[in-house]
Amino acid sequence: MATSIRLLSSQDMVAYMAQRLSNEYWILIFEQLDPTDLFNVLLTCHKFYKLALRPLYRSLRFMDLNHFQQNLSFWQNRSDNIVEVPTSMTLCALTRSRSDAPPSYGRMRSEVWNRVTSFPNLQALEICASSIPGTFYRTLQTLHQLKRLSLVDNIFDSNPESVESVIEVAGLQLTHLTLLGNVILGNRQQGRTRCHYLHLVTCPTIRVLRVDWENESAGFLSRRLAGYDGEPFDLPQNIVSLELSLKVNSSAPTTPHETALCAFLAHCGHHVTKLKTVGQLDTHIRVPPDLLPDLEYLGGNAWATMTFLHSDRPIQHLHVCDIEHQGQSTIDLLYNISRMKPKLRTLDVFISTWDIEILHAITQLFDDLYDLRIKFLRETPGEDDLVGLGSQFLEKYPHLSRAQICRLRSRHLSYTRRYKWYKRHLLASSSPRPKAPVCQTPQTIAHAVSLVKAWNRNCKQLREVRLEETHVMRRATENDTWCRRPLERSSVSWEDMELESECLLEPREHFEWQFLDVIAETLTAADLLILTV
Repeated sequence: MATSIRLLSSQDMVAYMAQRLSNEYWILIFEQLDPTDLFNVLLTCHKFYKLALRPLYRSLRFMDLNHFQQNLSFWQNRSDNIVEVPTSMTLCALTRSRSDAPPSYGRMRSEVWNRVTSFPNLQALEICASSIPGTFYRTLQTLHQLKRLSLVDNIFDSNPESVESVIEVAGLQLTHLTLLGNVILGNRQQGRTRCHYLHLVTCPTIRVLRVDWENESAGFLSRRLAGYDGEPFDLPQNIVSLELSLKVNSSAPTTPHETALCAFLAHCGHHVTKLKTVGQLDTHIRVPPDLLPDLEYLGGNAWATMTFLHSDRPIQHLHVCDIEHQGQSTIDLLYNISRMKPKLRTLDVFISTWDIEILHAITQLFDDLYDLRIKFLRETPGEDDLVGLGSQFLEKYPHLSRAQICRLRSRHLSYTRRYKWYKRHLLASSSPRPKAPVCQTPQTIAHAVSLVKAWNRNCKQLREVRLEETHVMRRATENDTWCRRPLERSSVSWEDMELESECLLEPREHFEWQFLDVIAETLTAADLLILTV
C-alpha cells in the first residue's frame, strides 16, 4: 500500500519545528540573527518571544539618553531573570533638546548608573561622548564580572568622589581597556597626574590596551608623574596587544616623548606581540632594539614602521599606510624594510597610486610571502597585467595563500574612533548642511574569476584573491574552482586590534580635543559642554 506524503506549508513547517526542536537549539539559531530579524521573530508567537528576547538583550546599545529613558520601564517589576542576560553595554549621552538642534554632551545621571549596576553578568562596557561624574569609579567596583572597558571622547569631572575610589580601580579584573580622546576639567598639578582615569591602566590583568599618547598620558605611563594621590603605582606586565594613538609631530620636542616611550615599553612591553600606532607620528623616535622582544605584528604609518621595525625583533606581519605623505617613496620604504626583514610572512601596504613597479620591487626584495596585500586609491592594473601577475610575480612565492591587489574608493576610518560615526548618526536629523560629495562607484572587474584561473599553475597554495573592493574570490583546495562572493567585513569592536593598512591612517581630527585639554583648567563644566556642541 502506497504511503501518501503531505507537503507542509512554510507556516506549518515552522509550527512543526517549534514543537520538535528544543529551546536550546532555537536559542542557538536566534543568536545568529541581527537585531532587525530578532524583532520580527518576537512577533511570531509567545514561545519565540520568550526565547528570542534573551539574544536580543545580550548586547545593549543606547546611542541617545532618550532611548535609555524609554527602555527603563522594560526592566521594572519583572518576575523573570532577564537582568542576568546582558553581557555588553554601550552608552552615549549625546542628547538633543529638539529635532532641529545640534546634540550636546549629556550627563550620566544616577538612574543610568543604577541600571548599569543591576546587570550582574555585564562583561563589556563602552561609554562615549558623555559627561562622567565623580561616582564613576565606585560604580565600576560593583561590576564584578567586568572584563572589557572602553572610554572614548568623554568629559570627566575634575574631582572624583574620593581619592580612595580612584586608587582601588587597580583591583578590577579588566583584560581589555580603551582610553581615547578623553578630557578632564581642573588645574594641572605639579609632579602628579590630574587625569585620574589613567589609574585604570594600573589593573594588573590588562592584556589589550588602547590609549592616547600625549603629554599627560606619557608622563603617567612612563611613571615620571606620580599617581593622582601623589604616590607611585604599578603598571600591568602581561600586555599582549597595544595601540598607541600618538600625538607627536615635528613642531614638538621629541626627546621627552622618546624617553617616556622607551621607559613605558621597558616596563610593560615584554610580552607585546601586536603593536598598532595611529595618529601624528611624523618625526624620528629611537626605540632601542632590546625593547618589544616578542613583537610579531606591527601596523602604522611610514615613520612608525621605521621607528619600531628592527632585525632583532621577530616581526612577521607588517601593515603600512600613508607612505607617500611621509616624505619618502614606496620603493625606498620597501627597500629599507627588506634590509631588516626580508622574510616577512605578511606584507600589507596602502598607497595613493597603483604602480606595477611596486610588485617588481616586492618580488626582488622579499623572499617568501604568505600574505600579500596592496591597496590603493588611484589608477588600476590593466587586464593584461592581471593575467600575468601569477607567472611574472606571484610564482616566486610558493607558500602564498592570500593576495589582495585592489583599488579602494576612499580611506577607511579606524573602527576604534567610532565617535565620528555617532556624530554623523546623531547629526543626521539636525539643521540642513551641504550635501557630501557622491562617492565614486566601486571598481568592478569583468571576468575576474577567469583572470585568476590563469594563476592556478603558478600559485598552487593560493586560496583567497581580492581584486575588487566589494568582492573576494576563494577556493578550498588546489583543484577547486574559484567562487566570487561579496566581501563581508568582520564586525570589529573597540577591544579588537584592527590592523588592515587602509584603517591605520588616523586623520588629524583631534585638534578640538587637544585645544580643550589645554584650556580645560580655566573652564567650568558648563563652559566645556557648550564648547563641545
